[in-house]
Amino acid sequence: MKKFTLLFFLVFLAIKSYGQCIRTYALANVASNNSGIEQQISSGAWTTTDVATVTNLIAGEDYVFTCQLGSGANATQKYVTVTDLNNDIIEHGASPLTVSAINATSVKIHYSDNATCGGVGTGHVVGIRMVLSCPFPVNLVLSGLTQTSTTFQWEPGAS
Repeated sequence: MKKFTLLFFLVFLAIKSYGQCIRTYALANVASNNSGIEQQISSGAWTTTDVATVTNLIAGEDYVFTCQLGSGANATQKYVTVTDLNNDIIEHGASPLTVSAINATSVKIHYSDNATCGGVGTGHVVGIRMVLSCPFPVNLVLSGLTQTSTTFQWEPGAS
């Protein structure tokens, strides 16, 4: 019975251990602009081989990493693995992948189609965005403009 339990556990572990897809082709080296606006890393990433290096991250901040095929409503979200520069896993999951309180200032981002590390050789759009704690205002309106004053109205934005 112990052997059967051990065998069952090992099979279960093997099935559930997908998603740590380490790629080898250096796609791009990008410095994060940390603006809160989506920063495109590439529009031609292949999910079979590509990895991007991103520097200038702020340790302790939250970042969103994306990989998708297509654009707009027809975009298909893919799978992202974020590692440190030694390829030690920080986080992995479906795109868009949020890494909370990142613990590195430089990372590698590995792309795949799914948790089983499938991939295709075609142009995927990949990007990064820092999640701002103080989001940009939206629906800005200036009114009553004179030489000495104006009324400035806005709505709080989402980060």
